[in-house]
Amino acid sequence: MIGISSVIVLLIIVVTVGSFYFYHVAIARASKDFLNESPDLQSSPEVEQSKDTSKADQEWWDAQSFDRWEMDADDGIQLKAYYLAAPEHSDKTVIIAHGYAGNATQMSGYARMYYERLGYNILLPDARGHGESDGNYIGFGWPERKDYLKWIENVLKANGEDTQIILHGVSMGGLP
Repeated sequence: MIGISSVIVLLIIVVTVGSFYFYHVAIARASKDFLNESPDLQSSPEVEQSKDTSKADQEWWDAQSFDRWEMDADDGIQLKAYYLAAPEHSDKTVIIAHGYAGNATQMSGYARMYYERLGYNILLPDARGHGESDGNYIGFGWPERKDYLKWIENVLKANGEDTQIILHGVSMGGLP
């Protein structure tokens, strides 16, 4: 007969092993191949950009001379971003936040729209644990909320206190 203490120990082991598994799959900085393997996790056709547009946006991105911005988050993690001043002087800046397991370069379509059509300065940070920013885990918006406040401070320092700022986020990037 199994005692209650044996059941509790077994339950603790199962929960611990499961926790480590899900941490490494979803939260730890690593390739998220499971996103491509499940049809339920694919974007709908209405949301997907055409391949021509994506290629054009990538070519636009590659042709730009981005300034590289860096800052230390409150917890010491070094964060990195791409900044591009508007083609003509502007008091408007957009900060574009990518989604889960993404990076700033994947936001080239939005960056191009704000830059070419609307004449905005653009800042595209790589969130902690993504792209070129440091960090070993994905915060799902919670620690990133403070990071974006610091990015806003940096924009205000660079472009002046009268700067108008728009935050544009996609998926998890829309959470901060």
